[in-house]
Amino acid sequence: MKKNIYLIYLIITLFSFSSNAQYSTPGNYGSYTLDDLVAISGGVVVFNDNSFWFTEDVTISQTDTLYIADDGILNIYEDVLWTIKGVLLMTPPDEFLVNKTSEGGNFRGIRFEDSPASRLYNMLSIGGGGIKLVNSDMEFHNCSITYYDQGYCSAAIDLFQSDPLIYDCFFEYNDGAAIASAANGASSPRIIKNHIWYNDDSNQNVPQINLGTSNGTDPIVIDSNSISSFQEMSGGITVSTLAGGNLLAFIRGNIIERNRYGIAVIGDNIHSVISGNIILDNFNQGEPMQGGSGINFYGGESNTSMVSHNIIKGNLWGITIVLNAKPNMGDGSSESPGYNRILHNINSFQDYNLYNNTSGEIMALNNFWGTEDVAEAEETIYHVVDDPSLGEVFFDPMWTNPLGIEKQTEEMLFTVYPNPCSHYFRIELQDGESAYYEVFDVLGHRIADGFLDVGTKDIYTQSWEKAVYYLRIKTSDRVFNKTLIVEQ
Repeated sequence: MKKNIYLIYLIITLFSFSSNAQYSTPGNYGSYTLDDLVAISGGVVVFNDNSFWFTEDVTISQTDTLYIADDGILNIYEDVLWTIKGVLLMTPPDEFLVNKTSEGGNFRGIRFEDSPASRLYNMLSIGGGGIKLVNSDMEFHNCSITYYDQGYCSAAIDLFQSDPLIYDCFFEYNDGAAIASAANGASSPRIIKNHIWYNDDSNQNVPQINLGTSNGTDPIVIDSNSISSFQEMSGGITVSTLAGGNLLAFIRGNIIERNRYGIAVIGDNIHSVISGNIILDNFNQGEPMQGGSGINFYGGESNTSMVSHNIIKGNLWGITIVLNAKPNMGDGSSESPGYNRILHNINSFQDYNLYNNTSGEIMALNNFWGTEDVAEAEETIYHVVDDPSLGEVFFDPMWTNPLGIEKQTEEMLFTVYPNPCSHYFRIELQDGESAYYEVFDVLGHRIADGFLDVGTKDIYTQSWEKAVYYLRIKTSDRVFNKTLIVEQ
């Protein structure tokens, strides 16, 4: 008889547990905090050891708002999904950590569904399965998203019919892409001033930014990001219309280096503006028949682009054009001025600065090809001269020795002082272009970085150890290294 009583008790206990296996806020146009959820969630949200915990799936209902205004920690159990159908406003003054638990694997992920105005500021998130946006135009600012797997979606932030602003965020060591959108889910994100490093940690054949069609009204904007990798198969940026549709993209001011390739523009009905990028040393795979382009255009004649003011250097190929794509690297007009620096893109001991693998004519006037001699520039451009079945590349007149870049000295470009320093050092940029700086310790750990505009930039060192550091400054065409001594 006792065994039957125990069995009945066990069944009741299991039923009670399963009935509380997830929690949704009341959906009564309420405003809640995490403390409120601890009080009303029936044990799904708990506070313990100075941290909040999601023990089961949590949903912020369509009409409700969750406010997280203070610094803190939220630990999410393995395979738990956090869904926001209402609004999440995360605005801590310094940092709010959304973390997997130390005992388990990654939490399933975070889903924003028809969320009209969510904002995530100063979020540090480690160990999720992806952040999925469905019909959600929201904002990420100063967030860090690291060590995400692909358990819930293919990218750290995965978009479907969503137009978020992703600004000044860090993406590192995620298994898949940092940011991706569905091929059939038109999205026009604005991806600005982010640090996108070492993603595609699973070493798949994917880029770190991988976007499909735009929304038909607004362009995709990829602006002033730093994108680099060490993985053999990881690409830089791809925009494509392989599933149909149209795409308008502005890709400008980015530093794209050490990927399998730099930028790929793939498909038809695409118009892109690619300007002011620094595209360096994208040859990780080392196979010229499988990658290594600074920029690759692949598609029909409706794949068009205005390409100007870029530095494309040290890749296996500079610019490659395949099928019948029709980029314009300079036609002498104000809309397409050229002024690209395309030089020293080498494979098989041969410079391939531009490879026109189409039967169409390509305009590429007013660019710098690493030489002032037209005949020498011709040797680096593959077109009708090399294969009669190909179209001609019009590249003369050329832009010769722009700004004297082959003669420019470090002293003409920037000044660093004081050095040694105690509380701060200043970088004074004297040239007319922007640059990017990184500081490394003696073990090679990056401890500071950022973009430099003309003028001065103060970098504060009070929290640094007394030591020798290495300062690297990247301009549009060169990289400078300088030793920095910090004395406290």
